[in-house]
Amino acid sequence: MNRYHRGFALFLALCFLVVGCMSGKNEEPKDVDDGKEEAPVIKDIGRRLSVDETTLNVGVSSIQGVINPLYAQTEGDKAASYLAFLPLLARNRDLSLNLHRSLLESIENQEGKLRCTLKDNVRWWDDTPVTSYDVLFSLQLILSPYYQGEYLKGALFELEGAKDFWARKAEGIKGFEIEDDKHFTLHFKRLSSAVYEALEFRPIPAHYYQRAYLHEIYDLHSTPMGNGPYTIEKYEEGQYVHLRRNDFYFRGKPVIEDIYLRDLRQEDIINELELGELDFISFYPEGLMVDTDILKENYDSYTTIENRVINLQLGSSGVLYDVNLRRYLLSLFHGLSQDFGVSVHRSNRDISFVNRFGSEPFETPVVQEDAVEGLERREDGLYLQGEPLKIYLYTTGENFLRPIVEYVSHRWTEAGIRVEVVEKNQYLLEDALIEGANVGENMAILSIHNHGIRPDFTKNFSGLARGRFLGLHYETFNAFLADTIMEEEQDSAKIQYAELTKFLHESGYILSFGSPKSKTYVRKNLKNIQQTEFFNWYEGDVGNIHWKVEKNQKEVP
Repeated sequence: MNRYHRGFALFLALCFLVVGCMSGKNEEPKDVDDGKEEAPVIKDIGRRLSVDETTLNVGVSSIQGVINPLYAQTEGDKAASYLAFLPLLARNRDLSLNLHRSLLESIENQEGKLRCTLKDNVRWWDDTPVTSYDVLFSLQLILSPYYQGEYLKGALFELEGAKDFWARKAEGIKGFEIEDDKHFTLHFKRLSSAVYEALEFRPIPAHYYQRAYLHEIYDLHSTPMGNGPYTIEKYEEGQYVHLRRNDFYFRGKPVIEDIYLRDLRQEDIINELELGELDFISFYPEGLMVDTDILKENYDSYTTIENRVINLQLGSSGVLYDVNLRRYLLSLFHGLSQDFGVSVHRSNRDISFVNRFGSEPFETPVVQEDAVEGLERREDGLYLQGEPLKIYLYTTGENFLRPIVEYVSHRWTEAGIRVEVVEKNQYLLEDALIEGANVGENMAILSIHNHGIRPDFTKNFSGLARGRFLGLHYETFNAFLADTIMEEEQDSAKIQYAELTKFLHESGYILSFGSPKSKTYVRKNLKNIQQTEFFNWYEGDVGNIHWKVEKNQKEVP
């Protein structure tokens, strides 16, 4: 029998064997415990490049669909808005001015006046040019008494006529002089570095957003008209924003074609990273398993101490008008420990509220409960003037705030104080605080204060916005702010900020827990993307974010 016949015979034998096995009786699988633990399933993404080299997948938190740079406040909304709209003045990571990525071609100081020239080649997505009227329209929105965004800066009130416009005493802003579509002059009473910081807002087009009522601008949040390197392709509520590159961007077509901003729950982040579904994310890692072998192999990571401070602020409505009661409530946290379950950085400068300005820290005076008039302890807790003492603790619900909310609530409850936690997103918080103050609630808020390049207390502590809830809306306090918040000399500014800080602490209005620590993961080979203390990745040169291609791999166009 030759080798071909032997092979055929062997093939037939195998066939009969298989058929015989299949015709036998099927048995149920048996649960056999051999005493060995089942080996864990390891998900290894096995590569360092993105699944699609023309796509960037970024994890963010809280996409609310407010894709409008003047009003965006959550991380997800700001990322989408900043990718879609250009700033009037841009900055580099070292905080120096960058006119290349700005709407302004030039800004000249002419004897205290700023003459501004807009770029000729920047256009809105409908191919209409960016004009001086767009800048004025946006500035008027910011200076509206109803404005609830992050661009209101104390320095803007140094613009001639700005205070009168805000107070509704004038229909226009006297210090904004339009020469033509591309040229305008800003007349400031005095110039300082804070003025340039205040001009970093991102204008929106007047012809698209200019409506009879403000709520109609809000209705356009999810369908914006921008001018930035990326356009809004699709927004899926609470899930993601898909941005497509703007092929007509004035600095040239961006390298990455599609960016997906994905709204992730805290508990899903590590799994998404290990599956390779994310290329970049900055988040708060407390309580999560991080730095696994898979992450080390495929991502570069670093920790950043953020340039903002977690604050516990007390209002003055209800019974909290009593300064000793406010001091007592904050005294309960004297000798604050780090055991509140979130990673923060604490330093004297953080606590002093003049971060990076070198002032000595101020502390709220320690007050015992017997120093508060009308406060008495009963079996079921503390009473004030015969009524149970209750605090409404407001919070935005951000991940790194939740453990501190629990810590504060537990500490006050232990002391016999009744606490009700009220969680509102950033867009609803201010209205809720004002409503609570109007009905006399005893209110506290756990939130964050963003220092920026230099502290600006205008929004948080004056009558311009959230300060109304603190009760700091009296003319005397606003006059104090007006005199102190804008100082021409740096040394004088330090002294004035220190005075304001001292007032807030000694009056029992504020307690700082420190700056949150975030951790950033960047896929290896992803270049020109970075998150720092002062600078978010979406504020940089996003058009040049790209993948470094290995040998024998096709370069990204």
